[in-house]
Amino acid sequence: MAVPETHQIVITMPDDLADSLPESDADLQREIKQYLAVKFFQQSAMTIGQAAKFAGLSKTEFETYLSVNQFPISFLNFTDINADLKKLARVKRGEN
Repeated sequence: MAVPETHQIVITMPDDLADSLPESDADLQREIKQYLAVKFFQQSAMTIGQAAKFAGLSKTEFETYLSVNQFPISFLNFTDINADLKKLARVKRGEN
């Protein structure tokens, strides 16, 4: 199985700022990735599964992270749900 290629982005900050943060570099990196995963998910740039993978979490762990931090897990609105229900009813009746 081939190893997926990765893209690395480096964030630089002054030493005094980094030293003033209570998080370790590893914790800070994890938190930044989780924050970006939420941002990309909210912008529909990533699916929930892709965002979870980016954050280094399982889909269930990412959904829990969203919930605990009071981010919506779904962005469906009434119109979307209603359209899906109509589509399901057509499928059930054997229509395309």
